[in-house]
Amino acid sequence: MEQGLVQINQAKTALAEAVDIISILDIRDKASAMATYYDAQNAGEAANLAKEIQLRAERKAGEFLKDMPKQTGGDAMARLHHATEVTPSYADLGIEKTEAFRWQLSSELPEPEFEAYIAKTLEKGNELTSAEVLRKAKQNRREERRGELALDFTAVEPDERYDIFQADINTVVLDKQFDFIVTDPPYPKEYLPLYEVLAKRAVEWLKPEGLLLAMCGQSYLDEIMTMMSKHLDYYWMACYYMPGQLTPLRQRQVNCGWKPILIYGNREYKGKVFRDTFISEKPDKEHHEWGQSVSGMSSIISQICLPGQTILDPFLGAGTTGLAALKNHCLFTGFDIDENEVNKSLVRMSEL
Repeated sequence: MEQGLVQINQAKTALAEAVDIISILDIRDKASAMATYYDAQNAGEAANLAKEIQLRAERKAGEFLKDMPKQTGGDAMARLHHATEVTPSYADLGIEKTEAFRWQLSSELPEPEFEAYIAKTLEKGNELTSAEVLRKAKQNRREERRGELALDFTAVEPDERYDIFQADINTVVLDKQFDFIVTDPPYPKEYLPLYEVLAKRAVEWLKPEGLLLAMCGQSYLDEIMTMMSKHLDYYWMACYYMPGQLTPLRQRQVNCGWKPILIYGNREYKGKVFRDTFISEKPDKEHHEWGQSVSGMSSIISQICLPGQTILDPFLGAGTTGLAALKNHCLFTGFDIDENEVNKSLVRMSEL
């Protein structure tokens, strides 16, 4: 073990002195091999020290790779242009493109945050992993992007802040993912299968740490949760409170003054801390018979979404979610199967 610690310290010193990508990758591979060996020997502390060197080498390799000229044609292309020096390709270096991308992204994690992760993890005796560094780097990039969007929101052309169109949730193809899906599907029993379709499509539409917030009635709550839980992890149930707006449900002998908001998604959600009660100040059925108020949808979005984040509503209706999204400086995408409702939404959004 003592000899192993000597090797680890030597690798750490060599990494600090390395000035070329070949040396850095060689140190990374040796550190990875040492970590695997010590893991097998149940020598967790030594394994973690080796993994620390591996992580530092990957970040340093990422910095080098970002500075390397982009190459499209390999050695043959360089010779064609009579280059005096040939830029090595990823294949020449013995690394995969996905590895190169991950290391470059990991190198973007600010040094203080990286060092804090290393120190805290070692202190607790937990395992250091490349995946966690990558996750933190991704989160940092998202936060930076959110800040940029928030600052630039007023400079964005109004019609670029939202995308509204007619489509069927069963067949629509979307080419991006969203921070949140905030929606209010129809409640009657014949529409219940739409909740399962929504959950299934949300798997592809949500970002890894995104959340789906789906309003629903209480009458079939058990069936809805069973269907949605087939595809997504249950996260929480919130209350959409409607003071003074009682809805009589005679079949159940209940005057209902609130609605559940089912929250599903990835349990690794790291966004805003939010209160699980949202309030609709007054009803608004002027634009749609099943419509919610702008105040109610704004209560949801303002508490859970950050400026610049993206919101999807696949049951657009008259566009109330979109109006609330724009009022809270979020970017919005919405669609509905009813073309008349889409046109109505476009008019309302254009007037904001």
